[in-house]
Amino acid sequence: MKVRTIKQLASMKRRAEMFVRNVLDNSLRADEIASESIEEYAERKRIAIKNPLRKRQNPQPLDMERKADMATRAELEKELEEAYQRIEVLEEYVQQGQTLLQNESDDEEDDEEDDEE
Repeated sequence: MKVRTIKQLASMKRRAEMFVRNVLDNSLRADEIASESIEEYAERKRIAIKNPLRKRQNPQPLDMERKADMATRAELEKELEEAYQRIEVLEEYVQQGQTLLQNESDDEEDDEEDDEE
């Protein structure tokens, strides 16, 4: 008996459905394949499932650590607001720099006009 993961079985099932629909031109059979569950497909094809879907009864300590490390929505919103404020300050600096450059460019043009006269 072959052994496949859920992901592999889902891919096989999807390819089988497309083959039947597009190559064999049998949309009824393709719809049947599409409507069956991955478990039913595996049983019909005599394939054992390597990682059957199951819910964990107790969360693992690692999961609890991950939850503790995750920022709350309020913390993320605060960080986002701070980032927007920094962007505004940077935009002001860029605007000031552009103004200075424009003024220098205007001064150079005035100097060139004075030299030509």
